[in-house]
Amino acid sequence: MYTLSNKNYFLLISFSVLIALLLLEQLVWLIPILIIILSAFNKPKSSLIILSFVALITLTSGLGEEQRLIVQVLAITSLFLFFIFTYGLDFHKYPKVPEQVLFLVSFIIFSIIFSLLFTDYLSLGLAQLIRSLIFFFILYLYYSLLNDFSDIKYFLYALFIGALFYFIIIFYEVVKADFDIVNLNQNLFLEEGVSFIHRNAIGGFFSICISIVSAFLVVPYLNRKYKNYLCVFIFFLISGLALTNSRAAIFSLIISTSYIFFLENRKALKYLILILLFTLPFLLINSVSETINLYFRLERIATGRDYILETVYNIISAHPLIGFGPAATKFEMYNYLPYMFGTPEEFFITRLINKIEFGHAHNFYLFLYTDLGIIGLLTSLLIPFTFLKLGNGLMKEVKRNNNLLYPLVLGIQASGIALFIRGLFEWAGIFSYGTLTYDLPFWWIFAILTFLYLKIIIKKQNIFS
Repeated sequence: MYTLSNKNYFLLISFSVLIALLLLEQLVWLIPILIIILSAFNKPKSSLIILSFVALITLTSGLGEEQRLIVQVLAITSLFLFFIFTYGLDFHKYPKVPEQVLFLVSFIIFSIIFSLLFTDYLSLGLAQLIRSLIFFFILYLYYSLLNDFSDIKYFLYALFIGALFYFIIIFYEVVKADFDIVNLNQNLFLEEGVSFIHRNAIGGFFSICISIVSAFLVVPYLNRKYKNYLCVFIFFLISGLALTNSRAAIFSLIISTSYIFFLENRKALKYLILILLFTLPFLLINSVSETINLYFRLERIATGRDYILETVYNIISAHPLIGFGPAATKFEMYNYLPYMFGTPEEFFITRLINKIEFGHAHNFYLFLYTDLGIIGLLTSLLIPFTFLKLGNGLMKEVKRNNNLLYPLVLGIQASGIALFIRGLFEWAGIFSYGTLTYDLPFWWIFAILTFLYLKIIIKKQNIFS
């Protein structure tokens, strides 16, 4: 591996900035970008990890097309040049990826390519294929920055700083609404694209961070001072999750937290169950039940989703093996409506079709099924299978031999469980053709899991083989 001087680091980041500016002719961004370069000069690797991740997941949805492209080109170019300066063109030095993960990524790409053979929307499908390939390329560039166990903390810093950034965005929206949280959520301030990202995507991101922090809090050997800091941090995370009003994220987080407590603190799990049971009688109070109904939008849980599921059922019944193609369900969904034109149900589905680019099934597994057919359904199941299998094997190993890594692996495993359960109710947050703001957080923790699996499990297997 090449040793880089500060001069090389500076040239690396400066050159990537100049490429972005020359390509996009946005010289107005030169001064703030140069300030970031100077601040990152002493620790370029950690700064690159944190700044690029936070920018890609938070800024790219709220900016205009030109500014979004600037951020993406800058981040990707910086990552690529850093990779080239570090590893050069010697392929033997490139970081290896476990076979299970290579197979998973290959199967995802294969499922997209296979569906292109049958779709009537070839150009649309090719666009999703290219975006997915670019996404996994970016992910590998990030993965290559994990050279040592100490590098993991920068990936965690990036997650937590991104979560705080989201909390600030949400809190700002609450302040603008004069702290009328119920009315704010009734107006769906984060669901109509007027803010940085979809409310449910933020909820999924918070569920990842809360699960990881919760795992560190329940282990007995962590320093009490650090636990106090984590308690303050988790308070902001839970507050942010509550403000998003993401029902699926809140429900899945309860499951993931229960999983952590079940493994590490059965007493806390009993208290959690007792608290939930104790609060049930309060739901009978009219004023309380009305507020909860408004907050969770309980009247809308069935209304709308049943329309979607009936339509999706018609689609799958007509096309049980072959889907419409990547992101193409949007253009065929209207043909399978089980409702008359002009009815409220037809109006709801039409609004849904026009609202988002893909994911209309409102369920991750059915989303890939309707788009990519039966092979897409297999892909949607292979992702959690691979993730949980790697995590389960790693948990057993680190629990015996490494107390410091165990809560991290436990938190990542719980995060995956939360997202996979959430996938039953939401389409985004696991894989949506490489949409950075939706997909990167999940694959970010998957990269950490993959690195640990390679360093601990595979290394051990090689020693005894």
